[in-house]
Amino acid sequence: MKTKLILAATVIGSVFVLTQAQTPAASKSSTTIVIPSERLTTLQQTLTDQADHGLRLASIAYHSSIKNLHSKGNFELVFVISDGRKYLYRVLTTEMEGPVLEKALNDGGAKGFRLLKQTPIPVELGFLRPRDLFVAVLENTPDSPAHYAYRVVAYRHRSYVQRDINRILADGFGQACSHQLGPVIYLVMEKVIIDSRRASHSANSSVTTVRPRRDLAEAALRLRGHRLCWCRRNRGNA
Repeated sequence: MKTKLILAATVIGSVFVLTQAQTPAASKSSTTIVIPSERLTTLQQTLTDQADHGLRLASIAYHSSIKNLHSKGNFELVFVISDGRKYLYRVLTTEMEGPVLEKALNDGGAKGFRLLKQTPIPVELGFLRPRDLFVAVLENTPDSPAHYAYRVVAYRHRSYVQRDINRILADGFGQACSHQLGPVIYLVMEKVIIDSRRASHSANSSVTTVRPRRDLAEAALRLRGHRLCWCRRNRGNA
């Protein structure tokens, strides 16, 4: 019996160590920053500062406690070393309404900002005067020719909105993410649109075309003409 207990404890300890090693916060190549919800206004500046230092946002999560009736919590941001490109970030805070969130996402998507699928995060702030809002983070790759369109469907029973979802899918959208607050589920649909002009410009910028200068070509033709005349005169003299 004692041998079984020791073996079980060893296995549990091994699983704990393995899980801890796979957590981004435990990796030396990642940086974790915690921002209290009452300092939500500093989220944008934090993302900008970390991107300026060559980092990219790997994940974002929000944690709140029933102890505070979920009236406040912490945002946990994990950053990793970028792949050499500088990523840009935009933080959106909107009312917890589907049309409002959809408009904000489309405004950012038209400028090349793509929603990070761990967001939008439903957040309940305040105790005496509670405020429910969405916090979304969008990422932009400067050299990407893509921009994005979004549709947001809010529902309690999917069967009631399945026809709307099917129509959005038929328009070329796919499911990006879904988040739930209470009984309401917010489904975010995304479509990637490639700007052909930016794509062709990006492709052409990597190809160097060498064209001969016109004045050099004309000089070469004149020199060739002089040589022909000189050869004819020498033949006549001979």
